[in-house]
Amino acid sequence: MAMAYTSKLALYLNMAVILSFLLIITMAESRSTPSNNFNGHFERLYIFFGEFKLTTKFFDSINPNINCAAIFVGQWVCVDGTAN
Repeated sequence: MAMAYTSKLALYLNMAVILSFLLIITMAESRSTPSNNFNGHFERLYIFFGEFKLTTKFFDSINPNINCAAIFVGQWVCVDGTAN
C-alpha cells in the first residue's frame, strides 16, 4: 500500500514539474517583440540629431568610433571625443 502511494505521489510531482516547464516555455515564447518603426539605421540617427538639435559634423566629432550602419537602440553613443 505504501509503495502504491509513493509511486502515485511521484507521478503527480513529475507531472507538476513537466507542466510547470511547459508553462514557462509557453510564456517565454509568447512574448511579442517590440515593434521597430524605423526604416533604417540612418533614420535613427537623423531622429536623434533632430531631437537634440545636433549637426552630423558635431555628432561625429564627439563620437569618432560610431558605426552608423550598425547602431542599435540602447547603444551608448558618447565616447572619448572633443567638441569643436
